[in-house]
Amino acid sequence: MSGTAWRVEKLCGIEVPPRAQYIRVIASELSRISDHFTCIGAGALETGGDDAVSLCAAGARAHYDVHELLCGARVTTNFVRIGGLQSDLQAGFADACRSKIKAALAIFADVDKLLHGEPIFPASGWREPGGCRRSV
Repeated sequence: MSGTAWRVEKLCGIEVPPRAQYIRVIASELSRISDHFTCIGAGALETGGDDAVSLCAAGARAHYDVHELLCGARVTTNFVRIGGLQSDLQAGFADACRSKIKAALAIFADVDKLLHGEPIFPASGWREPGGCRRSV
């Protein structure tokens, strides 16, 4: 929805308030972090890193809590509207966001240690030929 709203705003000449623009960026970055957790966990599962999957799922769920504070939904950020947002940030959003980001950094560090300690994820990077190598 964010891309659609942006296109309509550009076509119609609608100016979005700066605060709404900042909140949209924050929401996009939170989505990106939870997506990274999901993708790293899926990649680890495919290559035998089962413990990393649990850690990544916990990290993604923690970010879903922040999404829920943001807009009431856990996975999709359905709060973008043409010209702005569904509502302003709830009280306590900034503190929740800071604590979840801090927890995410700790989880990413644990996942990194776990996966790079495995022979399938060497410290110098993936050694996959072809499409897997190009996608990294």
